[in-house]
Amino acid sequence: MNTLPMTQISRASKADRPPERTRPPREIGPYRIGRTLGRGGMADVHRAEHQETGAEVALKVMRPLRAGQRATFECFENEVAVMRALKHPNIAGLLDDGIDAGTGLLYLAMPLVRGRSLRQLINEVRLVPARLRAEVASQRLFPLFFQLCEAVGHAHAQGILHRDLKPGNVLVDDAGHVTLLDWGVSCPIAPAATRRHWKRLGSQQERRARPRFGGTPGYMSPEQIAEHPFAQDERSDIWSLGAILFELVAFSRLVGGENSAEILSRTLVGDVREPSAEERFEGHATALEPVIAQAIATEPTARFSTVDGFVHAVRLALEASGPAEADAAVA
Repeated sequence: MNTLPMTQISRASKADRPPERTRPPREIGPYRIGRTLGRGGMADVHRAEHQETGAEVALKVMRPLRAGQRATFECFENEVAVMRALKHPNIAGLLDDGIDAGTGLLYLAMPLVRGRSLRQLINEVRLVPARLRAEVASQRLFPLFFQLCEAVGHAHAQGILHRDLKPGNVLVDDAGHVTLLDWGVSCPIAPAATRRHWKRLGSQQERRARPRFGGTPGYMSPEQIAEHPFAQDERSDIWSLGAILFELVAFSRLVGGENSAEILSRTLVGDVREPSAEERFEGHATALEPVIAQAIATEPTARFSTVDGFVHAVRLALEASGPAEADAAVA
């Protein structure tokens, strides 16, 4: 499934606004529903106000047609449990959750982030003249990427894989603070013996038993596509971080394709793009390409084993590409 890019947008253009669909109820649980902030395959996110306290929140509501399905309940319960467990300034906190008595809709409330998604910011920098992109990206994008890595590293330290890292799930407020969202398809990092067990069973044999299969084509690692989640470890999320870093260098998606199936099949065999001459940053691309290549290696054992190791390599590459760029990027 493509999970929701939960962008809570306060200044979105018409092109960025979600398409119109069936209007939500006026009230869900103790919340009065406002405008829709984002839509996805399983849930919608609305600006909402608590009717007693007046507090504004971002309210994620599971879709009516899916609310009675077991997979939806599992994803919802999983996201609630993970959000309760993870306490980090760059991870969305859980304010409330429940089931609306009148409609049976599942909902969870998060702090309302006023800002834009990393996807929107990448698109904005893409419009900057090519000769200026490296400097603008160093000042605006790379500091955000390091905050994202801190959030992912914290989740890994708590034994959790995110499994849907992408620019649309990263919100940036007016002060440049990053919030990582959407833990619906996250899963525990299983012990090494458990991972070996699932690998031995084989992906096809156990496909029907796979829990919470999900993610976004183009950001899913090869093993996330082919294997049981409990066969995966931190290196799967590191692949996704590498795909995001590629976009900060090339301003294009790592894996091309006409549809999701083609993107997934290309990911499985390591058929990824390389920055063209027009897409490269002078200095950044040369220094970062080997780091990105290691992060997105098809074989997990060839990747960085930890987020800290990956971030260290990125910082060294940026320092090698020029002191001015490095100082701005790592600030």
